[in-house]
Amino acid sequence: MKRSEVIINFSLVFVDVLMIILGFVLAYYVRIDYSGFVPVKWVLPIQEYLAYIILFIPVWLVVFTVMGLYNFRGIASFVKEMGKVILAVSAMVSLMIIIIFFNRDQFFSRLIIIYAWLFVAVMVMVGRFAIRSLQRFLYKYGIGARRVLIVGMNKVAMELIEYIDDHKKLGWELVGIVDENKQKGEKVGNHRILGKIDRLKKIHRRYFLDEVWLTED
Repeated sequence: MKRSEVIINFSLVFVDVLMIILGFVLAYYVRIDYSGFVPVKWVLPIQEYLAYIILFIPVWLVVFTVMGLYNFRGIASFVKEMGKVILAVSAMVSLMIIIIFFNRDQFFSRLIIIYAWLFVAVMVMVGRFAIRSLQRFLYKYGIGARRVLIVGMNKVAMELIEYIDDHKKLGWELVGIVDENKQKGEKVGNHRILGKIDRLKKIHRRYFLDEVWLTED
């Protein structure tokens, strides 16, 4: 597990918590300040309301973890990740509704819950979009990318090399290639042959590899 991946995921946890709280704050004030035709009878002061919400934060993080939103390996597609966010937020809001119902907590109006579902989902998406955008930007310059070695020079290897070169923002950095039929130092596009298979352990230690990809036709 790379240090940069740990940092990114701790950043996601921090941003998720911040956005969850912010989403509930927005829901609270929208309900209070824009009550419209449904006047507010009574709710707790914002400080007590937030204290109640914060009690649920560990459960939110467990749900997010179960949904796979703290994956240490690379970047998921934005659409897939946002789909998981919506499911996780929906599940957690549903759980809160059940708990509030059985505890007969009166300060949560139905509109606050509806607003919270909307605002939390949107805010979490915005926060994650910002983190992922920063991560992709850093990947373009090799910062935090997973260092990859390709073993075997064939059609599959060429396709992988081209894909890595064209998609640097996905978080892979090709260190080089190992092949039995080519000489050390020989160039394949912008990448070098680092030696033969018998040097694999030395190459692994020298270049601090994260992944070794074996190719075959």
